[in-house]
Amino acid sequence: MRNITFKGLVFIFIFFCHTTIQAQSLLHEVSLSKKIEISSLLVEGKVIDKHSFWDADIKHIYTSNTIEVYKVFKGKLVNTTIEVLTLGGVVGMEAEKVSPSLQLQKDNIGMFFLKNEDIKHNEFRKGTVNYMPSAGAQSYYAYNLNEGTAAGVFQKYDNISKTLYGEISKVTNSGYKEVKEFSVKKKENAASKAALAITSLSPTSISAGTKSVLTISGSGFGDTKGNVKFRNADTGGFFGTEVLKSQILTWSDTKVTVEVPDAAGTGKVQVVATGGASFNSSNNLAITYAEINVPYENNGVEVAYQVQHINADGSGGYIWKMHTDFDANFAAKASFVRAMNTWRCSTDIYWEIDGTTEVDEAVKDETNIIRFDNDDELPDGTAGRCTSYYSGCYIENTTNVWWFVAELDIVFDNFDALGINGTNWEFGPATPSNNEFDFESVAVHELGHGHQLGHVMDSNDFMRRSITNGSSNRVTNTNNLAAANDVQSRSVVFNDCGQSPMNNFDCSSLSVEDNLLASKIILFPSYTDKEIFISNTSLLSLKEIKFFDIRGLLVKKEALSNALTQKMDVEQLHSGIYFVQINTEKGSFSRKIIIE
Repeated sequence: MRNITFKGLVFIFIFFCHTTIQAQSLLHEVSLSKKIEISSLLVEGKVIDKHSFWDADIKHIYTSNTIEVYKVFKGKLVNTTIEVLTLGGVVGMEAEKVSPSLQLQKDNIGMFFLKNEDIKHNEFRKGTVNYMPSAGAQSYYAYNLNEGTAAGVFQKYDNISKTLYGEISKVTNSGYKEVKEFSVKKKENAASKAALAITSLSPTSISAGTKSVLTISGSGFGDTKGNVKFRNADTGGFFGTEVLKSQILTWSDTKVTVEVPDAAGTGKVQVVATGGASFNSSNNLAITYAEINVPYENNGVEVAYQVQHINADGSGGYIWKMHTDFDANFAAKASFVRAMNTWRCSTDIYWEIDGTTEVDEAVKDETNIIRFDNDDELPDGTAGRCTSYYSGCYIENTTNVWWFVAELDIVFDNFDALGINGTNWEFGPATPSNNEFDFESVAVHELGHGHQLGHVMDSNDFMRRSITNGSSNRVTNTNNLAAANDVQSRSVVFNDCGQSPMNNFDCSSLSVEDNLLASKIILFPSYTDKEIFISNTSLLSLKEIKFFDIRGLLVKKEALSNALTQKMDVEQLHSGIYFVQINTEKGSFSRKIIIE
């Protein structure tokens, strides 16, 4: 089965969130050969500097990552350094975070898959040649020089020079051009490492991004503060994430205490001593759930701040609007509302959907939008993305900063204009077949990011970074609820930044139409070439059935009876995907079928 990974986007309005707009979404694997094919430049190098800026239209914040190039495997260089632009960053007291976009840290070393991109700056390095990741979060292979290995979001190579270089050479039919001498041979110092050991982790199960403190006991850590790395849940644990210096609370030769960062996932913990020696824990640390933080530099120190919701629209929380194309897709709309009800009926988050909008882009514009993407807007391998915008302020007479969600956008992958390329969705409530991806599972995941939950590495949790075709996971578990209720509990109390607290949502207020989405009206089979059946045990009177093709055009409609089961001939319809709208005495809902 191929994997598809959640892409959750988060915009931080005052800071820089894991992706500082933050986009988080489901990803599916993009092969090495495909990444090479769509890349205009493939290089090995190191991140030596970072700088964030607004684009010329003040719609997005980008971070320009200066890469010192060591080797070129495809394309041509003008200079020995290049600028790689990634979504998100911090400019003053505003920020944008996108997940699962590529997020780089200074001193990252690895392989970069890039494409030319002309982003219009409003002020930064005008006239420079810019590159962007060619496959989103899958555009970077991180090197572990102690082990001589490389890892991406889905792949791992046990030998950089032999395995990774060799696989690239098979695709390009050529070698590489050396720009600066750099060795990728294994550099582990066994002598220094022998003195470093981790004997215990306490506790052994903990949450991430919640200021929870982990105690690491052992020996050989040194008396000078080094660093701590956790498995990165955004990449499925294939490579690690370093903590901020401010998250290391104490450091001695035998004990380190550290706050668990929001991107941490279940796995081994690594202590890195000042001299570079490192050692992994023998046991895994279990991360139960993660909450998204906003990292912000306060008085010269970068600090990870927790966030909360507010009464942004004056009526209790946040008002969402569906783009007209999304609203016209009845099955998608019904599936999304079911996913939203999953959250607001279990955690009381105040979300409402009110009307439609012609706005067809996910940008900072004070509109919480739900929409499908246009053509190749989402990177290859991305099924959906949630974007959060944050704002913040300094608490009066203190050095504390308070952050809140100002806006949310969610984008889902769609078929292109020809109906060829795109995600094959099962909108439900039926379960997906082996060649379909479950829309409601992706929607509940993206809304989880909107609720400010991060990724986890539990394969049974819908907040994991990926989903497989043919599978579905639409139900919250104990950890999801613990995380969401923690965020909600601080969102409904007064704050000092002039914002009203969020209200708790009353699930009993849902309209009859909302509740129809879970009614006992079944349309089957989902694959057919001659006829379909409608089973009605809802006690609702059925009025009419309509068939819409993938373009949204009405191609068939018929009146319905009140029989418990009724049959309908569809043999005259062409093969393809259809959205079926069933109208009842109290509202309508939709299903998807495929006519073979």
